[in-house]
Amino acid sequence: MFHLITIGLGTSHFPGEKRRIPDGTPCYVFMQLLTPAVISTENGIRRVEVNDCILYQPRTPRILNAHDENAIMRNNWMFLEGDDVQPIMDQYNIRANRVYHPDTPNSLTELFVMMYSEKIRPEKEDSELESLIFRQMMIYLSRGIRMAANVQNAAYSRHYDEIATLHFNIYNDVTRPWTVEKIADELQLSATWLNILYRERYGLSLKQDIIKARIEYAKQLICYTDSPLRDVATLSGFQNEYYFSRVFKKVTSRTPGEYRKKHAKS
Repeated sequence: MFHLITIGLGTSHFPGEKRRIPDGTPCYVFMQLLTPAVISTENGIRRVEVNDCILYQPRTPRILNAHDENAIMRNNWMFLEGDDVQPIMDQYNIRANRVYHPDTPNSLTELFVMMYSEKIRPEKEDSELESLIFRQMMIYLSRGIRMAANVQNAAYSRHYDEIATLHFNIYNDVTRPWTVEKIADELQLSATWLNILYRERYGLSLKQDIIKARIEYAKQLICYTDSPLRDVATLSGFQNEYYFSRVFKKVTSRTPGEYRKKHAKS
């Protein structure tokens, strides 16, 4: 069985606060650091960065300090126990007391929120969903391991969160005038290196993904609204209807008008 004992979201610690638990706790402790910190790990005391995670085994001595005396430290955390915990960790090659960086940090944070919501439900039935959420958390950590192994240059890890945030923002704001050169300048990268990092993460270039995001949004407008195609082009971030139609047909093998006739929802 899997049992979530207690959980905290965005817990803040006062500047200079130092937490030492020399005997550990009788349960597992999983943490996502939301600010830089200094913690105990299997390899000794080390600094960790934003969104780094660690899962302590029961009875493991722990140290948790802010990265400097004037900094406020924040983290998500949960205490858990049960026979299912270690097998789930083993399945996804997650070792206790080791620092990991999740595949998509924002998604991991959302899972903490979901787990918290389950914990406070007044009509709790069983721990099955909590176990499934924990399993998904371990999947994100496991993905992070594979991604780090696939990228040889350490610069990728420094820009990992920036690339993930960029991808999220593109798909949530397709009308913004995204350009590779401007984004590279904002991230202080060369356009070439930005595309290498982006392709490593998402399997296509940044420009290709911008077009993909706009076409996917245009499909929704075509299918679920009566907006004229010239308005669809503008709302999807394209400069004009002609360019929009040309790109749309290249991607979908149909013109926007043909696509609407075939897929429009009544």
